[in-house]
Amino acid sequence: MWKNWTDVISGKLTIHEIATEIATQVIHRQPKRIIVDIRLREDCEDKKLNGYWTKIWISCADFKKWR
Repeated sequence: MWKNWTDVISGKLTIHEIATEIATQVIHRQPKRIIVDIRLREDCEDKKLNGYWTKIWISCADFKKWR
């Protein structure tokens, strides 16, 4: 979506899963910026998949770091 950014997790996530993933990224990669993109999807053929979908993005440079 953005140049030189990568999504570290995406899908239909709960608030707890989102918070856990953000904490993991902050602890282990210490990125300068995290982008959390939450969108409402209503276009899935399987109606169970409709709902809010989340993608968490960090820069490729930050993605290479791991402590």
